[in-house]
Amino acid sequence: MKSFIVKDFKRRQRIIKYDILRNFLKAFQSNRLLPDTYRIAASKQLHRLKFYSISKVKNRCQFTYRGRAVYHEFKSSRHKLRELASFGRFVGVQKSTW
Repeated sequence: MKSFIVKDFKRRQRIIKYDILRNFLKAFQSNRLLPDTYRIAASKQLHRLKFYSISKVKNRCQFTYRGRAVYHEFKSSRHKLRELASFGRFVGVQKSTW
């Protein structure tokens, strides 16, 4: 369980670290006014940063670290959301009954 936490934390830190460089290289690569040699060099350097993409981050529940059925707004899985909503921990959310 601890390895999930550490791996997720490191991945998010790397993404924050390389985000500005990534955006700069993307803009450099798509600029048609620059010579092709610069654009190709930026493309190669961007390809090396493929593991630092935001799409590699998986949203997990902050309570159980469950990776499936996570509600982004509450950062919790459906199990914890139902449990905490029934206790009134989330403002404006209540357990549904029919």
